Amino acid sequence: MEPVISGTLITQTPPSPDIMLAGGHSYLVNWEASEITITLPQSASIQFILTLNGTEIQFSFVSAPPNSPVGIHTSGTMIVTTPPGPDSVLNLVNTSTFPINNLGVTFTIVAIT
Repeated sequence: MEPVISGTLITQTPPSPDIMLAGGHSYLVNWEASEITITLPQSASIQFILTLNGTEIQFSFVSAPPNSPVGIHTSGTMIVTTPPGPDSVLNLVNTSTFPINNLGVTFTIVAIT
């Protein structure tokens, strides 16, 4: 599905996972990972973090129990401030100790400054 983007501070070009955020602004980032499928059994939780320019965003860690092979979901909300200068790269990163077979992710990002 093509992204729906209104404005000039936020860009994303499929199939790249990179979301570009203009420098020197704050953004409300709301995201949901749904229809996660994994290979069972797994003893560890499904885990994600957000990164900005390759660095983990503090307090962005979320997890979900691997209680089913399909249909698992998790979500998070953050305020992200980009440094002044060139665009910053926002990514959702799987930090689980196992691969995720399938994943649908939705981001809603609003520039607030």
